[in-house]
Amino acid sequence: MLPALSDPSREEWQKYERRSMAKQQEFIERYRDDFDKVPITNSDSIKAGDHLVFERNYYLLHYDHHMLCTFSGDNHVLVIHYTAPSLGASRGLRSISFKDVGIKAEVKETMFSFEELLKQQVKKVIWPAQLKRFSVEEVIKRAFTRLGENWYDFLKNNCEHFVTWSMCGLKVSLQIEQWYLTAREVAYSAFTGLYDFGRNKTKEKVLPLLIKLLANVSDEVAAFIGKNALYVGYGLAILMEVGLAGYEIYKACTYCKTAEEFEVKFVDIVAKAACRLGFGIVGSCIGTAVCPAAAPIASLVGGAIGAGLGHLIGAFIGWRYENSHYMDG
Repeated sequence: MLPALSDPSREEWQKYERRSMAKQQEFIERYRDDFDKVPITNSDSIKAGDHLVFERNYYLLHYDHHMLCTFSGDNHVLVIHYTAPSLGASRGLRSISFKDVGIKAEVKETMFSFEELLKQQVKKVIWPAQLKRFSVEEVIKRAFTRLGENWYDFLKNNCEHFVTWSMCGLKVSLQIEQWYLTAREVAYSAFTGLYDFGRNKTKEKVLPLLIKLLANVSDEVAAFIGKNALYVGYGLAILMEVGLAGYEIYKACTYCKTAEEFEVKFVDIVAKAACRLGFGIVGSCIGTAVCPAAAPIASLVGGAIGAGLGHLIGAFIGWRYENSHYMDG
């Protein structure tokens, strides 16, 4: 049961730190109406420990960029935030957007003049008194423990997640709504379908070429692959999924802060990889069986549909594990 809108006790804070991000979000959502945004008017209106935000628009997408002030004085302000690499002084005050695909964002400390902040219409976020868990010194110290971190994720580890974690210990982004999460899974499922299509194309086009090359080295090896092309293709798919999953697990080892967080991430990665692979193979076999006259196309379509469905099922398994794994009391 969620606590009333009062000062959470030390035990309650620790309980929510151990719970899933969804439960943390649900807890902070109860205080949403108690947050306020105040425009900065002069240099005296900003002090160390302040949560700063400015609005950004990218085509039809509206989002906020969040920063934590670490120093204010002499007409300049130091902030620590998750940001893309600056491409010059005029582009220092920027956040991550979808046009930054391929750019490695990281937690950085940046200096701005007060005039720059006024130009960007930066506002100060006033936190509810009940959620002011740490002192200013502790908040800034926590933020600096993540300086240089570069595991940005728009939905699970963005600039707001970073500031909120520094302020109260919970990874929450109030601007991320549930439909964003659903849209991401649908989009990723479509991507995995295309990936599976490319994988099968590799089996269809590249594999015969490899066979010809191997024939120059060993007729016996080439004959074996030719007779077992289907199984070799599935073997390559397994290696690719294992490799991708291994890389994701390696990243999780780096950025997960606790053993519990790593365990949840590990289950999510493995569930998605296993379901994509399993349902992709089943879909490919079903497609071939249903339409043997056009087996290559049917195999591609069935595999793409199966891989997309498998990813959604794997994501659901990961979500269920995350919400059942963390302690409630």
